[in-house]
Amino acid sequence: MEVVRVKLKDRKAKAALKRLQENGTLEIVAPSPDQDLADLMRLVRKSVAKKLTAAEVASECNAVRRDLFEKSRHAASRKAQARR
Repeated sequence: MEVVRVKLKDRKAKAALKRLQENGTLEIVAPSPDQDLADLMRLVRKSVAKKLTAAEVASECNAVRRDLFEKSRHAASRKAQARR
């Protein structure tokens, strides 16, 4: 068995893959976010000499999220509402 990731650009290609699945030639598996993250982590770890731990990655992600969400992003949050 071989696992291949494919991006479909045409509806005909998707229909052809569904026909192959109906024939039993291949199996279409929905991607899981956990597996995608694990694959990405493996790829990153291959390219660096000093490996990051999962805790270090999580702390970095939390820091970036904190920076993004602490900033006010909407105009209504910057100026006072007009009196009625």
